[in-house]
Order: sequence, then C-alpha cells, then structure tokens
Amino acid sequence: MSYLSYDEFIEMTGSEITELAFKKLLPKATMQLDGLTNSFYELKYDLESECTSEYPQIKARAMAFKKALAATVEFMGETGMTSRLDQANMIQGGVSIGRTRVEAPDLRRSLASGWIVPSEQATILGRYGLLYRGL
Repeated sequence: MSYLSYDEFIEMTGSEITELAFKKLLPKATMQLDGLTNSFYELKYDLESECTSEYPQIKARAMAFKKALAATVEFMGETGMTSRLDQANMIQGGVSIGRTRVEAPDLRRSLASGWIVPSEQATILGRYGLLYRGL
C-alpha cells in the first residue's frame, strides 16, 4: 500500500509533476523516508489510521510524514537526484571571469545527512519524534 496518492501530492505541493513521474518517484522517495525514520510507518504504525486519529498530535505526526514524502517526491522530480549515487555524483560547478567567481548551488547541503530528503522536512519530522533512534 502506498503512503500517498497523486491527488494528495498535488494538493500538498501544487507541483506540475505528471502522474507517471510521480508513480516512478514515489517508491524511491518512500524508501528514503522509511530509512530516515527507521521504518516508523512501514513496520510499527499504520499511517492511514493515524491520519484519521481523534488525537491531534498523532494526526499531525502522520500529516507531517505525508507532507515530507510529498516534498521529497517533488525534490526528486525537480533535481533528478533519486539515490545516494546521484547525491555522490553531484558535480559542483562554477565559472570564473577575471577576478569574479560564481559558484553553482550545492544541493547536497539541502539534504538530511545521508538521505535524499530535504533537510527542512527532516527537521519537521524530528519535532514529531520520527527520527528517534532509541529502543
């Protein structure tokens, strides 16, 4: 079962990514987010039941996960970065003209450490305890 539908994705992001591209990117984004959250929703909890929970904190946690997944799919679609290999192969470019040098932005700095998940989304997930590594 998928964590996110295409309609939810469009509603959350307003992205112009096609449904076909979304279906290709979703499993890759899911794998990254499951890795980052230590398979919180894959192995331990049911995302759909938490999205409809009567407890606002639980519902907020589930919605934060869905929003992070949507942002990750959008990031992957816009950058073409879908794996750690892509991340490692990102070439920093720049150009010098005389004494002036202009550097291309380094997208690796905008990611959660070692994962293809935008760092601002990882920060939000951390607020809800989804990055906890204890027992």
